[in-house]
Amino acid sequence: MDYQRYLDRKRNWEINQEIGALRNIHPREAINWQSRERSLDLIMESIIKSHKIGIPRPEDKIIEQWKDIIGSNYAHRCRPERITPQNQLVIVISNPILRQEIEFKKRSILMRIRHIPECKHINKLVLKS
Repeated sequence: MDYQRYLDRKRNWEINQEIGALRNIHPREAINWQSRERSLDLIMESIIKSHKIGIPRPEDKIIEQWKDIIGSNYAHRCRPERITPQNQLVIVISNPILRQEIEFKKRSILMRIRHIPECKHINKLVLKS
């Protein structure tokens, strides 16, 4: 029975790490599942709180205003992917010609992004193919 509890705790810890990776949360900020047993309600509440589930992220705000930021001509051909821990916004672009055009407009795009209150910390755009 003790070994089964160990496996359950280990699996819970692994699930927590995977959720953290999806939400771009550093592993040290994740919950230590091996500390003590808790009810499922407390565990879910801890996961929701630590991973900020349900709280709008800067990426969500950028996606909402993407057409205004990048322009309606480009909005359907590229998309914001994530914000790195170094506060860089990664933009995925499939077309090399569009990538070059956006490269020239990086400064103005970054200024529009910084006008969003939740996104003032973004300091660089990274274009990814």
